[in-house]
Amino acid sequence: MAPARWPRSDISDASRPIKDEEKAACESKGVTYEEFAVANDALTVVVPKENDFVDCPGTRSMRSSRMSR
Repeated sequence: MAPARWPRSDISDASRPIKDEEKAACESKGVTYEEFAVANDALTVVVPKENDFVDCPGTRSMRSSRMSR
């Protein structure tokens, strides 16, 4: 088995903020980092006119209806 090595990366991506344990791991290795947003995720909901179960979808209805299954 190969020895564990600290991965090297000039740029890394994530869809969440850095975790406290990841910050600690960076500190212990002398790795500095900077968080910045490159883009935001988006979701588009398209409802066909023929549907019979929703007339104006909002976040509340999407979380509680058949749309969230």
